[in-house]
Amino acid sequence: MTGLDEQIELLKLIGNQLKSRAECLIIGGSAMLFYGFKSSTKDIDMIFFNEASRKRVIAVLEKTGFYKKYFKDKDIFLLERKNERLDIFLNNVFKFNISPYMKERKKEVHEFNNLIAMIASPEDIILLKCATDREGDRLDAKNIIEKFNINWSIILEEIEWQNEKAKKPLSLFLYDFLLELIELKTEIPKNVIKELRQMNEKEIEKIR
Repeated sequence: MTGLDEQIELLKLIGNQLKSRAECLIIGGSAMLFYGFKSSTKDIDMIFFNEASRKRVIAVLEKTGFYKKYFKDKDIFLLERKNERLDIFLNNVFKFNISPYMKERKKEVHEFNNLIAMIASPEDIILLKCATDREGDRLDAKNIIEKFNINWSIILEEIEWQNEKAKKPLSLFLYDFLLELIELKTEIPKNVIKELRQMNEKEIEKIR
């Protein structure tokens, strides 16, 4: 498990050893640490926007004792060192693309010398968590919703963009995810569920 202080020290280490600037978007539990939504996370999730930057960061991490695993089907590098773990993505998180709007919606920007870390908005953290199938992500999303005034219009607009970009009804994942959150006693606006249901019906009709 990694706390905020440990995460910052690792990001500083990366930034201090990079020879040129690299930008990334911090998502998941890592972003939640910056918001104070949780005290520790199992892994640090970083999304890079070009392969050159990602390779340079991975090279730095390997020099500091991290070893690398690559999951080709998920386009993700997993790096581990003792109890530390990083998930390094490139432009997408499993089924979801990183839209230009996600970069614009960043809530914080932290500069660790040559590493520029943008912190994803709470809305985008929730949306990207629906791409996974982990119980902990549902609890994280519940925690965010209870502590932050979520702008649900942002989530609905973004998932509509995701559907169009992927040419698939990714909104189905979000719909199921929110229904599971309701089962966990999370308050989700009824109009959000209704709009998602209607969106899914349209997307399924397109496929037919």
